[in-house]
Amino acid sequence: MRLRQQLQLGFATGFFGVGILLRIGVPAARWGLGLCLLPLLMGAADPLAASSRADQLAHPESVSMAMNTDAFPYSYRDTDGELKGFAVDLSNAIARVMNFRIQQIPGDATATTKRFLDGEVDVIQIFSRSPERLGLADFSVPYLRMVGAIIVRKDDKHIHGAADLKGKKVLVHARSVGEAYLLKQGLKDSIVLVGSVPDALRRLNDGEGDAVLATRLTAMSLAKHHGLKNLEARGSSLEGFYADYCYAVKPGNKALLATINEGLAVLRTTGEYDTIYYKWFGAVDPKGYSETEILGALLIGLSVAFIVAVVSSIRRKRLMAELSVREELYRGVFESAHEALLVLEPRGADMDYLEVQQANPAAFRYLGLPSPLPEKALLRSLMIDDLALSDRISAGLREGGTRVFEYERGEAAEHRHLMVSIAQIGRRVLLVITDFTEIKAANERLARSEQQLRQTQKLEAIGTLASGVAHDFNNILTGILGNAELAKMDLADGSDPAAAIDQIQLSAERAKQLVRQILTFSRKTEVRRELLDPSAITEEALRFVRAACPASITIRHQKLDTPVRIEADATQLHQVLMNLCTNAVHAMTGGNGVLEVCEDCVEIDPSTSGLPVPLDAGRYLRVSVRDTGCGMGPEILQRVFEPFFTTKAPGDGTGLGLSVVHGIVRKHGGAVTVYSQPGQGTVFHVYLPVAAVQSSAPIKDAVKQALVLGHGEKILLLDDEIVIVKAASLMLQRLGYQVSGYSKPSEALEAFKLAPERFDLLITDLTMPSMNGIDFATQLHLVRPGLPVLLMSGFVGELEMAQVSRHGFSGVLDKPLALPLMSRKVAEALSAGQASRS
Repeated sequence: MRLRQQLQLGFATGFFGVGILLRIGVPAARWGLGLCLLPLLMGAADPLAASSRADQLAHPESVSMAMNTDAFPYSYRDTDGELKGFAVDLSNAIARVMNFRIQQIPGDATATTKRFLDGEVDVIQIFSRSPERLGLADFSVPYLRMVGAIIVRKDDKHIHGAADLKGKKVLVHARSVGEAYLLKQGLKDSIVLVGSVPDALRRLNDGEGDAVLATRLTAMSLAKHHGLKNLEARGSSLEGFYADYCYAVKPGNKALLATINEGLAVLRTTGEYDTIYYKWFGAVDPKGYSETEILGALLIGLSVAFIVAVVSSIRRKRLMAELSVREELYRGVFESAHEALLVLEPRGADMDYLEVQQANPAAFRYLGLPSPLPEKALLRSLMIDDLALSDRISAGLREGGTRVFEYERGEAAEHRHLMVSIAQIGRRVLLVITDFTEIKAANERLARSEQQLRQTQKLEAIGTLASGVAHDFNNILTGILGNAELAKMDLADGSDPAAAIDQIQLSAERAKQLVRQILTFSRKTEVRRELLDPSAITEEALRFVRAACPASITIRHQKLDTPVRIEADATQLHQVLMNLCTNAVHAMTGGNGVLEVCEDCVEIDPSTSGLPVPLDAGRYLRVSVRDTGCGMGPEILQRVFEPFFTTKAPGDGTGLGLSVVHGIVRKHGGAVTVYSQPGQGTVFHVYLPVAAVQSSAPIKDAVKQALVLGHGEKILLLDDEIVIVKAASLMLQRLGYQVSGYSKPSEALEAFKLAPERFDLLITDLTMPSMNGIDFATQLHLVRPGLPVLLMSGFVGELEMAQVSRHGFSGVLDKPLALPLMSRKVAEALSAGQASRS
């Protein structure tokens, strides 16, 4: 009687299993194989029996597994940094059902293979089985058979099978199974080698070939991933073109191999393997089912039901014993866990009412729960002092809620940082709370240490900058002071001091450029772009370089045959050329050499230019600065544009020059590249966009400008430096103005109040110790509104420029004062003032 009841139960189970098969659409053959093997291999009537067998085979607790980062869609690193793919999901599922942990060892295909063969990992998850590899590893049963296919464009009607590939361009990557297949078929002339399968598919999609040979699943998954919608697999599978994907373990590790094989059998039997397969390949490998498959599933289900009924009777007592052992094991883990574990169950459909069914000792400590727990107690009532945490847990269980979150609990000395994880298991909920207060504190201490380290690095960088600037300024001051003495001697002897004065002016200009270089690096300069003739800027820069470089160096300048205009800041472009040319001269110190600056125009197409830097398509001016100096090795080339990096001795340079060049050129929409070899010299190419509109008006010479003279207008001049008052007064008088100069704001204000109408313009320093220039000008405007104002400063920040605009001042005179620029600015301010009065 008992046997008959078991048979009836078995047949019912079989029909129920067939119904499930037809409901979820699992391929009958695959289910049939798994269901037939399951009772024989692992005891399908009870999953615990299978686990028992795994225990008998020295079931591992942790397995180190080599996982690929570059094998989409099987195993790859996604944009979020996580390992994903079919093989990754399959490995995690095997570990779960066989109750072991995976220690992921990521790497590309070459690295993972090497680690496995060197014995650094226990198992590799993607290892194609072949006769050559049988002595290197023990292989699991294949979990995927990759069959070769011909991939073509959908609109190509000429290729239907392997026989149509003759005379066609077939894209395969080197040393692949596809290349071997074509060679075996005598189609060597059809082979076009590419770097990878994705590269082959993209080129095929773009019409650069006729077909691609690759495994079908790989090719179609990659085509879908990259949006290549014009590709399809055509014809039947290629005979002899296949690869079996297996897990591989070290030779002789039979226990681990048995565990993996058993896990694969469980996944195939329960249908989880098919779920993973359709997740990754369902869109490219849809399945249909025939009547034969459905009938096969029915027969297999009946057979399995019979086997299940018989085996279940035999193993019932063993199952109950093992269930008791497992229950004790899980209870031990639950009770001894460091994390707080709570088992909750919603009361009805309302997630706000969660009954606490079980809690471990850590939960009592973390949450202050009463012991023993009241029967059917609600979590909310037990946490009456911390309802916010209870509310967040309930919110996490609702649709769309956050299932993992951080929570701060307590105050002052009892303040704790908790990590809360919510996992729903059927109707029940497993709540895991981890106290990571100490980890949080350690991270904060580490952050403070990193901040102190960054501050130390900043101070070191400032020290490098200061030593370089001091060295450069001392060189400049040596030129200024030495030539000043020479000029005085020439005047005493009745000689012409013009040459010495020219050198003083040249040295002062170098000092000005050094200050602008520092401000440009710190992004404190204002960019003034205008249409310029680049050849004129280059000529002016080379004049400075010639005056400072040894006579043994030859300087050449190759201009454009047809002048073009660029839209740029003249001073910054001058600085770029000065920095590059000065570096070139330094590279040729101690011998003969040639410095050559060449200008030409090029058309840039980003897809074909081959440039190592991104540039928009269009027409560019290319300025090449080439020297025959010592050159640079790869280790220096890769750091050449880093701020504060220099190969010079301490004090011989700031290390800012090339980083400033790079920053200026990028701000102008261009790029700079460098090519060099030790002993072969160096060439820098500067690419700057050619102006879209090439006006027919004469190109502005930004270097030389005529002086604009005054007509006796009266100017009130204020600066706290007496030497600047004297120099600026003499310069303005030479330009034809009457000047009243003061070094104290109080004296200037008193003189102005005596006769406010006799002054036509105020020129005042921006930064003074007792009163800044903006405040001083504001006080003058209270007496006489509308008086034109020019501010003088060595540096004007964004805040000060906003104040200049808000007060309606005429503009800013940059220090050091240049006579041509001063004459123009003063004339413009006076003209604007007269226009406002009229």
